[in-house]
Amino acid sequence: MLYMKSIVYFAVILLCFVSCRQESGYKIVANLEGVPDGLKVYLFDDTRQVLDSSLTESGRFAFSGKVEHPLLASVTVKTPGETFAGRSFDFFLENSEIQVKGEWKNFYDMIVTGSALQDEYMVYQKQLDPLYDKLYQELASQMYQIYSQPLYDGSFSTNCIRPGIEIARQEREINKQIQQITSCFIKEHPTSLVTLKILEDQFRAASRFSMKEVNELLSGLSPELKQMKGYQALVEKINAYRETALGERYIDFRVMDMNGKEGMFSDYVQPGKYNMLEVWASWCGHCRVEIPHLKIVQEKYGDRFNIIAVSWDKDEAEWREAVKEDCPNYVQLRAVKDADGKDVGSFYHLKGIPYSLIIDGNGRIVTKEGRGAKLDLLLEELYDK
Repeated sequence: MLYMKSIVYFAVILLCFVSCRQESGYKIVANLEGVPDGLKVYLFDDTRQVLDSSLTESGRFAFSGKVEHPLLASVTVKTPGETFAGRSFDFFLENSEIQVKGEWKNFYDMIVTGSALQDEYMVYQKQLDPLYDKLYQELASQMYQIYSQPLYDGSFSTNCIRPGIEIARQEREINKQIQQITSCFIKEHPTSLVTLKILEDQFRAASRFSMKEVNELLSGLSPELKQMKGYQALVEKINAYRETALGERYIDFRVMDMNGKEGMFSDYVQPGKYNMLEVWASWCGHCRVEIPHLKIVQEKYGDRFNIIAVSWDKDEAEWREAVKEDCPNYVQLRAVKDADGKDVGSFYHLKGIPYSLIIDGNGRIVTKEGRGAKLDLLLEELYDK
């Protein structure tokens, strides 16, 4: 009898333990150095719905709740008086005790522990960190000093091109290594939510992959992962970019020339040659600073390489004044809206400018890396070897 009571007692305890485990959710505690008191902090889910809110106090804020499944969440805080959308960082949220540590001045770079998915993501990131340091610190600094700074201070010359090409070559090799690590992770983690986050980063911009490469990256994902909301959103983004994928034929759009004559971009594309679409505007400083370089490119490769500059200016007079001031020696056009109100920005999903696209002699998209030393490297490989 005593034995049976012990079994029943143990079963009740076990049931309570399981029940408590099922009811348990997440608890997030953040400790930040230098964070002001009284700031409103929001916890968002992967659809930008608010899960919870909190106030900062003595360098801390906290959230608690429960999610039906792990997701990529974000924390956002806005300081009164700041004009931007707010400081934010992303992390993988699951039903566990999660600790966040960091500094207010580096709010985008938090250390998050207690989430198995976050740990998995950080293992991936640590493989990339040395490559990113080389790419975005060492090489970027060198490129700015010997190539970009001369463009901005007006001293750019042909002497800047060779050193720039050598740095661009190193950058390309590092990017190949990054892509190889990323592709391997995706193949080795076909069921992980982390894989969806990485794919989202990969497809953040158009004209980066061919559709064959896209399909290869997606082909090994598990059926379970493909049922998640994040995957469906990813597919929608890919479908939007499909027409401007590498290897696809360029999309035509309306333009106006310097004489005021309207026509199509295709009227200026030269079959059998490589062509460059260069989208710029009079108000875009980063666009106009590239013009001295493109003038040198035109002088050297103009008989084989066709530069077509398309202004995104709304004000025709401002476009004409900028052309008069900069005196470019290559084709100058201005984007014009079609009957449906679409222009080059609509068709190529432009989120900003400058924007460049290289098109081959058959009208196929080759690369969107058509600026600065990357363009010099491409042209050297096409024509000088």
